[in-house]
Amino acid sequence: MKHLAAALLLLLASGLSTAADVGSAFTLRAVTLDGQAWDSERQRGKVLLVFYWRSDCAVCISKLPELRSNAEGWRGKPFELLLVNADDKADEAVRYENLMAQFQRVPRPPALWRGAPGFRDNLPAALGKLPLTLVVDRQGRVAARYEGRVPPEAWNTIADLLP
Repeated sequence: MKHLAAALLLLLASGLSTAADVGSAFTLRAVTLDGQAWDSERQRGKVLLVFYWRSDCAVCISKLPELRSNAEGWRGKPFELLLVNADDKADEAVRYENLMAQFQRVPRPPALWRGAPGFRDNLPAALGKLPLTLVVDRQGRVAARYEGRVPPEAWNTIADLLP
């Protein structure tokens, strides 16, 4: 335990942090599944809910309709929901997005595929437990990070960050 504590102190003293830790900057540049450029730098001034998911993740799939519906409630506010698919193949993400377009009548949030050429974010290649949800404040810093189910307090965090 002493060695672990010493290693953590050394890490903190060196100024290094793991990407997407609470308080760290969040960066992402990519092209959406419908061909639009998306850059986190251009989103400054908005609160972002960034949802990393896979089509073979039951928890992920079960949360997507709720996320879309809740995001619709923030329409007119400086808020954006961003869906980032981490499937091995892009066609799995596209198939799901097309299915959702048929059944859910809310505007489609930007959807990205993490394996696309030119996709860049500051997260590790292996995301860990999915879904992974980041709440990013209006200055581009990670305000909250959730692995697994998105808890209700995520929406409270968003409300607290909005003007």
